[in-house]
Amino acid sequence: MDLAVTVVTQVVNWPLAVLTARRAASGRAPFASWATVALLVSGAVAVWDPASTLTFSRAAVAVSNASLALLFTVYLDGRFVPRWTIVPVVIEIAVQAADVASGFALESRLWWPMHFVAIWAVLIVGGQVHRYRSRSSVDERERTRWPLLTIVLMVVAFSLWSFVALGLGAVATDRSQSWLANLLFVLPGVGFAVGLLAPRLLRVDRALRWTITWGLWSTAMSALAWAASTALLALPAAPRSWSTAAIVGATALPALWATRRMAELTVYGRRPDPGRTLEELGNRLAATVDPRTVPVDIVATVTSSLGLAGAALRGVPALSATAGASVEASEGRMEYPIRYQGERLGHLVVIPRPGESALTAHDRAVLTQICGQAAPALHSARVVRDLIDARSRLVFAREEERKRLRRDLHDDLAPTFAGLGLTAAAVETFSRLGDERAAEAAARLVVGLGAATRQLRDVAYDLRPPVLDDRGLVAAIEERLSAPGSVPVFRVDAPPERLELPAAVESAALRIVQEAVTNVRRHAAASVCVVTVAVDPGMLRLGIADDGVGIPDRLAGGIGMRSMTERAGEVGGELSAGPAPGGGTLVRASLPLTGVPLPEATALAGEAT
Repeated sequence: MDLAVTVVTQVVNWPLAVLTARRAASGRAPFASWATVALLVSGAVAVWDPASTLTFSRAAVAVSNASLALLFTVYLDGRFVPRWTIVPVVIEIAVQAADVASGFALESRLWWPMHFVAIWAVLIVGGQVHRYRSRSSVDERERTRWPLLTIVLMVVAFSLWSFVALGLGAVATDRSQSWLANLLFVLPGVGFAVGLLAPRLLRVDRALRWTITWGLWSTAMSALAWAASTALLALPAAPRSWSTAAIVGATALPALWATRRMAELTVYGRRPDPGRTLEELGNRLAATVDPRTVPVDIVATVTSSLGLAGAALRGVPALSATAGASVEASEGRMEYPIRYQGERLGHLVVIPRPGESALTAHDRAVLTQICGQAAPALHSARVVRDLIDARSRLVFAREEERKRLRRDLHDDLAPTFAGLGLTAAAVETFSRLGDERAAEAAARLVVGLGAATRQLRDVAYDLRPPVLDDRGLVAAIEERLSAPGSVPVFRVDAPPERLELPAAVESAALRIVQEAVTNVRRHAAASVCVVTVAVDPGMLRLGIADDGVGIPDRLAGGIGMRSMTERAGEVGGELSAGPAPGGGTLVRASLPLTGVPLPEATALAGEAT
C-alpha cells in the first residue's frame, strides 16, 4: 500500500504543482498559488519515505505543515482574513522551523500533538470558516469548497482512525498504517490546487455538506463513546457497554441535527436546502386562501429562504409582485423564465445577497427548481384572475345591455307610444264629432304603429336575431353578409340542410363570424373572404379565411380578438387566429355541442317515453 500511495501521489501532485506554478507566474493569486506549490511538492517528497524516518522526509513534512497553516488563512487572495490569524500562522511556522533546527526533537514532546489542535483546529480552521461565511465573494466560496472538503475529510478520517486505534488498544501512529496517514496528508494540497485551477470541475456542494454532516457526527459519536467508556472503567464490562450505548443513543439524533444544521450554514447559508425551500413554498401556497396572492408568496419564499436582497415577478400585471429591495438596474441581477407547458408566464428577477455581486451555482439551481414548481401555481393564479376579469366584464356588459335597453325603451319606444296614444285619442274625438280629420289621424296612427313595430323588432333582433330561430345559423350568416357590390366578396361554405344547434352555440357562432368579418372589412384589404361552417361529432367548426394582408400585430391581442376568444370560451370552445395557407388570415373556432341538450332532442325523448 505504501508503494501505491507513493505512485498515486507523484502522478497527482507534480502535474498539479506545474499547473499551479504557471498560474502563479501569470500573476493570478501568486501568494496562495506559490504556497500551494510548496504544499504539493513537499507532500510528493515526503511520501518517498512512508515511515518518515529520514531527514529529508521529515523536513518535507515540516514544510507541508507550514504551507498548510499559511494557506488556511491567505487562500485565496493572499490577505490574512481575519487579520488576527497572522498570529497562529507565525507561531506554527516558527514551531516547524524550530523542530527542524532541533533535529526534530520537538516532535517527541507531549505538547507536540496538542499544538496542532490548538493552532490549526481552533484558530486557523475557525478563521477560515469565518472568512468563508462572512467575507468571501461568490467566486472565492466556490474555490474554497474544494480545499474545505479535503481538509474536513482529512480531519475526520484522522480522528476516526485515532478513536478506532484507542478502542482497539493500538497506537494511532502505528507505522504499519503509515500509508493511510500519507494518503490523507496529501488531500489538502490537491484540494487547494483544484480550487485555484478548476473550481467548477464538479459541483461539490452536496459532497461537502454530506462530509461535514456525517463526518462530524461520526467523529463526535466516536469521541463520546470513547469518553463514556473511559469514564465508566470502574464498572463491569457488560454494564459499561450498555451505559456507553445508552449515552451515545440518547445524543445521536440531537448531534445529527446539529451537524446537519452546521453543514447547511457552512455550505449554503440561510436555509437554502432545495428540499426545504420547495417545502416552504408548498406550505405557503397550500395556506393561500386567495390565489391572486400566489406571486407575492413566491417572491417572499425566494427572499426569505435564500436570504436574497430582493426578488420580483415580471409578466402580465396579474402575475407581478416584488419583495425586498428594488431589482431595477441592480448589480448582479439575474432573470429566470417561468414556463408552463411551453408557454412563458413571466420571469423571476433576483439580486444577490447584501454584500455579494453574484449568485452561487447552488442558488441558481434552487431558483431553477422554484420556477419549475411555481409554474403550475402561477398558471392557476392567472386562470383565476382571468375568470374574475371575465366575470367583471360580464357584469359590466350586462349592465351596459340593460342600460341600452332602457334607453331604447325610454328614449325611442316610450315617446312613440305616447304619440300613438295621442293620435288614437284624436281619432276617437274626431270620429265622435264626425270630423273629416278622423281619417287623417287614423292614417298617422297606422304609420306610427308600423314604426313602433320596427323599433320593437330591432330591439328583439339585438337580443337574438330572429333569423336564428326561423331559418338557422347558416341563413343568419348569409343574411349578415349579403350586401350587393360589397368588397370583399363573401362566400359561405356550409351544409345545405339546416343545422340543429343549441341556442347558445348558435349565438356565439354568429357573433364570432360577425366580429371576424368586421375585422376583414376594416383591416384585411382582401378581395375574397370564405366563411366555412361544418359539424363534426359533438363539435361545430367555424373558419373565416381571407386573402388579405394578414393579421396586424396591433390586432393580435386587440378587443376584437379577445371578444371572439371569450365568446368561444363561454360555451367551452376554443379560438385561434393566424396566417392562412395561401396568404391572408385564418380564424378557426371549435364550439362543443355536448353538455347543452337540444330542444328537439329533449322533445323527441319526451315523445318516445
